[in-house]
Amino acid sequence: MTGGLLSGNSIKYLKAGYFLLLACVFACEKNDISKVKALTKKEEVSYDVADSPKITYSENGWKRAVMTAPEMKKYNQANNALEFNKGINVVFYDNGKQTATLVADYAYNDEQTKITKMRGHVKMVNYRKETLLAEEIEWDIRNKRIKAPGWIKIKNKEEMIVGEGLESDEEFKNYTIKRVKGNFNVYENEGFR
Repeated sequence: MTGGLLSGNSIKYLKAGYFLLLACVFACEKNDISKVKALTKKEEVSYDVADSPKITYSENGWKRAVMTAPEMKKYNQANNALEFNKGINVVFYDNGKQTATLVADYAYNDEQTKITKMRGHVKMVNYRKETLLAEEIEWDIRNKRIKAPGWIKIKNKEEMIVGEGLESDEEFKNYTIKRVKGNFNVYENEGFR
């Protein structure tokens, strides 16, 4: 008989589809609302952003240092940290006179400990035109100290010193190199000998 609405094959496919639908319904797990909320939860913004900030540190009415950067993030969590992920520039002063400059690709300042960690092409130049190059520096603002835990280079007009580890005052006037690895003479217009 060919006059019916559904043929034998159509009924087989309809039954198979029905059983597949039932299998899917019973195989599905009930949604746990806490899991759904955790997956769709938006992360809260926990920092403020400032464009071109300028921060001045002073002591007894005298300017000690001025920090500038293209951008700063101030985290509103427990330690109120400051992050400078687009670079930083610090100018140090003593009795109103500029004594040193410090630049880095990145800096992170912990407001509780008053320690700023700088890394990435760190360069510090003092008033004697001595240049310190390092990958990482820690500036202890409270104790007015600079530390470089890794490899460093110090260049002046006559020589270049290579070493590992450095401690200095924050103006890079008096410094100690932990492990000197090399000392090279520099001759004007001739380079190293």
